[in-house]
Amino acid sequence: MGSLVKWGNWKFIGILFVICYVIGIIGWKLYDPSLPVSSALYNSLQLFFLEASFQDYSIPWILEIARFFAPIIAAAVVLKLLISLIWKTTRDLRLLGIENHIVIWGLNTETNYLLENLLGNSNSRIVLITSTHEMSEFPALKPARGLMVIFADEAESLSDKTKLCQKIHLESAKSVFIMTGDDTNNIETVEKIEAYLDGCEKKREALAKRRTENKNCELQVFANINDEHTMKFMKQCKGNNPERNVFISFFNTKRMLAQHLIDKFSPDRYRKIGEGDPVPATILLVGLTDQGEKILTEAALLYHFANHVKPRIVVSDRDVKNRMRSIYEDYPSLGKVAEIVEVEFLELIRGEVDWQIFSTISSCFIATENEGESSFVARKLRQMFEIKADSDVNGHDREVSTVPAIVAVIPMLSRFFDIVPETRQKLEAVNIAISNPGEVLNTDNLFSTNEEIEKIAMYFHWEYNKRKDKTLDKVWNELEDSEKDSNRYAARHLPIKLRFLGVRIADASTDCPIFDQNTVTEDQKQTMHIMEHRRWMAYRELNGFVYGQKWFKEDGKSNKEVMNILMINNSIKPWHELEPNIKEIDSIFANAGDAVAELNKKIVVDSQKS
Repeated sequence: MGSLVKWGNWKFIGILFVICYVIGIIGWKLYDPSLPVSSALYNSLQLFFLEASFQDYSIPWILEIARFFAPIIAAAVVLKLLISLIWKTTRDLRLLGIENHIVIWGLNTETNYLLENLLGNSNSRIVLITSTHEMSEFPALKPARGLMVIFADEAESLSDKTKLCQKIHLESAKSVFIMTGDDTNNIETVEKIEAYLDGCEKKREALAKRRTENKNCELQVFANINDEHTMKFMKQCKGNNPERNVFISFFNTKRMLAQHLIDKFSPDRYRKIGEGDPVPATILLVGLTDQGEKILTEAALLYHFANHVKPRIVVSDRDVKNRMRSIYEDYPSLGKVAEIVEVEFLELIRGEVDWQIFSTISSCFIATENEGESSFVARKLRQMFEIKADSDVNGHDREVSTVPAIVAVIPMLSRFFDIVPETRQKLEAVNIAISNPGEVLNTDNLFSTNEEIEKIAMYFHWEYNKRKDKTLDKVWNELEDSEKDSNRYAARHLPIKLRFLGVRIADASTDCPIFDQNTVTEDQKQTMHIMEHRRWMAYRELNGFVYGQKWFKEDGKSNKEVMNILMINNSIKPWHELEPNIKEIDSIFANAGDAVAELNKKIVVDSQKS
């Protein structure tokens, strides 16, 4: 139905109207040459309303055409207006009393992935706000019972956004995704939503009702920000607002996909990295695109293992030196937390590489500009590693190796592998994985995609504040988004520490031996503490923090707020130089067993016996 009210249809009807009106004028002049121009103009207009009259003599053929098509065009306009009115009225009626719905602000390839997953997996009704009338490019927008589309300019004035908030009953929504593709517009929309909720009596009534029914009454607002620095700063400014009962989070789809891939294809899944191992955990990244940059920095943030050797990241692209220089400008401390090895793209494709380094690679990520090149490079890499193994493997009954893992990361705007699924099957036949944003944009709550990590992060925050020299400054729901992220990174690193111990997290119902925490030696505990401190330092340094003396307020308490704004921390130093109370903090984030026990449904088991 939405396609019937598209601007393109109105434009086409307008062109037909003008053509018919002009040939009507010409026809009237041919019919009666003595007719004044003004009368010809008026008579031509009458053709559309069946009010024109003719004498008995012959009517020119051009006027016949005009008087035949003019009423048809007039009828089409009336019919289209009626359909438009019915469509809008029906939509507004469907919006009456709507609650616990999902609002998506903006339509693009990213929101298409989100819509596909929500329409397939969520029972909630979805309201889509978009200015895009041409929807053939978005497969998710096929007729769906739970989807309502509101055509509105995504960059309209803020006062109009208030009217939109009223129309879609924002006060009763469950989740809002703001993904217009423009960072400034997204931030302004967040501000307008907050202002609307402040003055919304309906919001207060909805909260009271949902509390009475013991329903979750927190509105979750997720705003997509493309610029990395803007996103980080906004995360320090927003978070949970108990007064408005709204949770605001800023995210970047490419960053989320990078986190997902870095967790899934961690080097310690493919080789044991123990204490004293001098060989660094090594990955290969081909393509220093925006997506590639996020994979690079996520690897530098998370890949800190028991050998206490900084991770080695081999990067390859055309003009790799200049591309890396640009990345160093955004992350000046990147070389401190990871060893970066640069390889020109042509040398990589030719196989002219240092095999002393390449033989240690555990995972390969291909994030080039287009899907065709990504699949080509992935196949060339698998070819290169298989040829290198020829002398060690018998050709009979030979199977394609799974190490190193090779992942083709599909560009955000691509639908190639969805359109031609056979290509995916062929790549998977040689153990090449395919990844796209649909893997992370799949829920009405971006943080419920990995509820396990979220709960462990909450546990870490609670334990950190339980220390004897600490009081609980804020509960989890009062934290800024950046403070939550700090705990989430610690939680994401926990599986690496567990794999160091030879254990994993499993369902409580699994038939596996429960791991005895008492068997962990003091040396192993210290190793995990150092791992955690190295990971924490990498997180701080890549976010722009440097070592500096501690600041104090007049009452003697540390002035954390100023230190965080200035990006100064007095714990950015080697672990053995830390004060005992700071080392205790690292032990909290390395305490695997207690953290997992908080999940209730999960237990730690011996992965070697499972």
